[in-house]
This record gives sequence, structure tokens and C-alpha cells, in this order.
Amino acid sequence: MQISTALEAMNPETAKVNYAQYIKDALALFSGAITPLSFAPMNFWWLAFVTPGLLFYCLQATSYKRAFWRGYLFGLANFLVGVSWVYVSIHVFGNVNVFIAGTITLLFVAVLALYPGIMCYAFQRLFKRSKLVVAVLGFAVIWALFAWLRSSLFSGFPWNLLAYSQVDSPLAGFIPLLGSYGLIFLLVLMSSGLVIFIQAIFKKQILPLVIVPLAWAIILFSGFALGQIAWTQAKPTALSVALMQGNIPQSIKWDPKRAISIIKTYVNITSDYWQKNVIVWPEAAIPIP
Repeated sequence: MQISTALEAMNPETAKVNYAQYIKDALALFSGAITPLSFAPMNFWWLAFVTPGLLFYCLQATSYKRAFWRGYLFGLANFLVGVSWVYVSIHVFGNVNVFIAGTITLLFVAVLALYPGIMCYAFQRLFKRSKLVVAVLGFAVIWALFAWLRSSLFSGFPWNLLAYSQVDSPLAGFIPLLGSYGLIFLLVLMSSGLVIFIQAIFKKQILPLVIVPLAWAIILFSGFALGQIAWTQAKPTALSVALMQGNIPQSIKWDPKRAISIIKTYVNITSDYWQKNVIVWPEAAIPIP
């Protein structure tokens, strides 16, 4: 058995396969890391049309275990880059030392990365032997489903949903009709379809070369057309609103000795506006339980 294993390890074809596996692992990690660049302040919204497809490509012809691992790598990189503000909140404003703040952030990210990991495992279980068209649809559905689960389970953490990157894109017109999860479905569908299109070029398959561009054109044109529609209209009577901002520095906001003075600040700046229909204070205007 040991001799057989050693000979297999020396086989160039085996080594080549293993090397290709690591390349796809790195690609999953890379695609996760650049996905947050599609959000503000970078606003490279077009990246959201690319990175889901890269992950879809990484899941082709792979094992269930590897599918989970690649989804986990994608999520790990995605959340490490995308929710780095968690570390800043804990360390800078929470006055927690670097080691503990870093550990808490890494644990938080490690848990969040389970969502794309399990998503990819479930996708592979359900659609590994499916036709490409079914697999593309399944990947879009399961991505939207897990986005909803992440936003709902254990009080939910809906940060960095792909749909948030599209407020300035041609797909923004779909938001009033489909919401976040419907838009995620479209994004992942288009991105995975792009992979099929590129593969069809090399395989000289005619049908995907026609269907994918046509589907893209229909979706993009529909998004543009829907964006021209005014979905809201003004009421005949105006609503009187006052927005209060006390400009309390983060460095003193959670100081117990400052709590009463902070509340007094908001009461004082609102004193001339109590007659308004709606008065809005910041979510942390009252820094006590």
C-alpha cells in the first residue's frame, strides 16, 4: 500500500490534478476578497457580475468536501475584507486590546464564512450531476436562499449582501420589484451564465453563445426600463420632519459619566421642534440600556 501511494504521488498526472485543485482554492479565496470592492466607497459594482461566477467555476467537477472548503475560503476572504470595521469598533471605540479585538473579529468572520461554505456544499450535493442550465439556476436560487438565512438566523447579519452593490448599476430598476434576494438571484444567474458562455467559446458550443448574451441583454434592458419608472409619488399634504444630530464624539459616547449630559444635549437641540410630526434621533442617542 505504501509503495502504491508513493508511486501515485510521483505520477505527473496526479501532481497536475492536485496543483489545479490548489489553483481553484486560491481563486475562490481571491474572488471572495475582491467582492467587497463592489460596495461603497469603491463602488466597483460590476465586480458583483464576476465573482459569483468565479466561485461557480471553482465548484465544477469537485468533491463535496472541496466544495465546502472553497465556499468557506470565499466567505473567509469576503468577510475579512468586508467587515473589517468590526475590529475598529471593538479596538478603537471599545478600548479592547489588539489581540482580543483581533481574536473576536476572526472568530466572528470564521462563523460567518460557514454560510457560503455550507451553501457550496449543499449546491454540490443537490446539483453536482445536473445539466449546466439546471446547475446555473440552482446556484442562483441557493445563493439567494443562504443570503436570506444569513439575514435571518440568530437575529441575522445582513451586511454585504450582493444586492447592496447594485444601487447605481443597470439592475437598480429591479430593486422595487424583486428586493434584495430577487436581485441576488439575477446577479448570480448572470455571473454563472458568463462562465458557461466563456467555456462554450473554448468548447465551440453554439447554443450558450446565443442564449447567454440574449439573456444578459433582456435583463439589462429590463433593469434600465424599470429604472425609468417613478415608484413613489408625493402626498398632497406635507409631513413635518426634524432630524437631530448631537455630534457626540465616539470617544465619549459610551462613557457612563457623560450619559446624562448627552441626553440633555438631544433634549435641548430638539426643544424648538417638538411640534413636528416626526422627530428622528440617531440610534445611539440615548447611551444607556
